[in-house]
Amino acid sequence: MKNIIMLFFLFTNSFLFSQSTDGKIVYSIHISADERVLKSEKMGKLYMDMSKNAADRMYVLSFKEGKTSFLKAEKLNAAEDKYEVTVSKLASVMFTTDDNYYYDFVNRYAIIETNGTLIKEAVKDVNWEMTSENKIISGILCYKATRQLEYLGRDNKIKINNIVAWFAPSLPYSYGPKDFYGLPGLIVQLTENRTTYLANKIELDDVEISIDFPKGKMVSKEEFDKKLKAQMGM
Repeated sequence: MKNIIMLFFLFTNSFLFSQSTDGKIVYSIHISADERVLKSEKMGKLYMDMSKNAADRMYVLSFKEGKTSFLKAEKLNAAEDKYEVTVSKLASVMFTTDDNYYYDFVNRYAIIETNGTLIKEAVKDVNWEMTSENKIISGILCYKATRQLEYLGRDNKIKINNIVAWFAPSLPYSYGPKDFYGLPGLIVQLTENRTTYLANKIELDDVEISIDFPKGKMVSKEEFDKKLKAQMGM
C-alpha cells in the first residue's frame, strides 16, 4: 500500500498544486499538555492558561488557483488585559503561531509574515514518509505520513521535531497547516510536538476566496535566520 501511495504522489504532485477549485479549511487546535508542568507550583497556572489560550484558537487555510494563505482567525473579543496579552504571546511561541503563511505553488515561492518582517523563500520539494496506516477523521478516510525536521535549539544543539500528518486522497489538494504541504491529499490533521491542527470545517467550490500576498521590503530566509541567531547569541 505504501508503494501505491508513493506512486500516486509522484504522478499527481504537479496536478495537485494546479487544482483550480477554491477552498477554505478551518482548523481547530488541540493541546496535549505536559502533566508534569501543569503540576508545577511555579509554572502550573501560566502553562495551563497558555494551553487554554492556544486551544481556543482557530486557523483558516484558503486556497485558490495554486495559491494559499494560512492565517489565524481573529477573536471577536480580543484580549486587552496585560496578563492575557502575555499569555497569548507565550502560547504562540510554545504551541501555535502568530505568523502568516502565503504560498504560490505555481511560481514556487512563499512569503512568511512574522512580527512585521516579510521573509521570502523558494517552495521546496518535501520528503514525507508515507504509510498504509489509516483512520477515519470526520467521516473522511485519511492516511498517515511523518517527517523529522531538524532545528537548532537554544543550547546550540541540533534537535528533532517529529511531525505526524493525516491526509485525505479523496480531497486532492496538496496543502495543509502552516508550512506543511506536499502530500497527495489535503492534510486533515497534523500534530507538531504537543499541538494538533484538526480540520473541522471544509468548504470547496462555492466559496469566495481572496488571497492577498503582503507587499513591502522582504528578506531571505538565510538573512532572517542569521539575524535571529545573532540576537540569540549563537
